[in-house]
Amino acid sequence: MPACPRTACPICDRPTALTPTSRTGYGALAGHKREKKSLTLCPGSMVQLAYATATAWQEQLPEDSGPPAANGDVPSEELLIF
Repeated sequence: MPACPRTACPICDRPTALTPTSRTGYGALAGHKREKKSLTLCPGSMVQLAYATATAWQEQLPEDSGPPAANGDVPSEELLIF
């Protein structure tokens, strides 16, 4: 399972994920907002930065990241209560 690099945005200094690009060794900053309620993205969104600038690496969650059953088995659909 590959790790996702995170780095600070050069505009707002907010820690943001780097998404893969076709350019080797570089990632694009994920789209993010300066303020939570803002309707516009930070100008630093989608800027390409080198993976060397990453300050943290976050492991990706597995595809089925739901909570495990009490006994460790995956519950069947008949047992699920909605």
